Amino acid sequence: MTIGKRIADLRWEKGLTQSALGELLGVSNQAVSKWESEMTMPDILLLPKIADVFGCTIDSLFGHESAAVSTVSEGQETFLPWEDDGVIRGVVFEGKKLLKSMADMSRFTFEYVGEAADVIAHCGLTVKGSVNGKCEANGGVSVGGDVCGDVEANGGIAVGKTVTGNVSACGGVSVGGDIGGNIEANGGVTVDGNCGGHIETNGKVSVGGDCGGNIETNDDVTVGGNCDGHIETEGEVTVGGDCHGNIETEDDVCIGKNCDGHIEAEGDVTVCGDCHGDIEAEGDVIIKGEKV
Repeated sequence: MTIGKRIADLRWEKGLTQSALGELLGVSNQAVSKWESEMTMPDILLLPKIADVFGCTIDSLFGHESAAVSTVSEGQETFLPWEDDGVIRGVVFEGKKLLKSMADMSRFTFEYVGEAADVIAHCGLTVKGSVNGKCEANGGVSVGGDVCGDVEANGGIAVGKTVTGNVSACGGVSVGGDIGGNIEANGGVTVDGNCGGHIETNGKVSVGGDCGGNIETNDDVTVGGNCDGHIETEGEVTVGGDCHGNIETEDDVCIGKNCDGHIEAEGDVTVCGDCHGDIEAEGDVIIKGEKV
């Protein structure tokens, strides 16, 4: 097991989000996400601090599995390593061993039918309804309705309607409605409605409505409405409305209305309205239908 997968397992065991772990270690949630998705490794000087947070040895971070969690039954109640907090948890036991590693839990999906409050699954998660709180899974997440909170998954995320909070995925993200917060992903991002925050990913980005924050990716970006932040990518950029920030790309740029910021492109630039910033392009520049 890699150190990234081990950190993910231990974080889930502790019930920590990537943001919470990042705060304890003095790093960003993006850094934690990159460790867990094996894009980077933690600095060697952080290893003692990581081990302290999880209550383990540095050696165990490199693949030594901890002993199985023992449980004690008293009547009909089983005592488990978390508080009686009302959170719905999907867990799997093999005998008396609580399975927690991603390798073990990737074989399972927890399915919940109906409306739910906070839901945490130590495996994949499917909710055939809405979640009126946070939604976390040690695998992919699929919710048919709304999520009135944050969504975090060690796989892809698909939500049929609206997400009011932030979204963090080690895979792609697809949302049928609006997202109120930021999106961090390691795959394509599709939002049929508006995105209220920033988007950072490694795949194509498609937002049907407005984007309220910055977009950073290495692939094509399409925003159907306005973009209030900056766009930095290696692919084509298409904004149907106004762009209020700067754009930097290695490809073409097409703005349906006005652009308030600067544009730097290695391809062609087309702005159908006014451009109030500087344009630096290796290709043709067309403003209001005229080549400049």
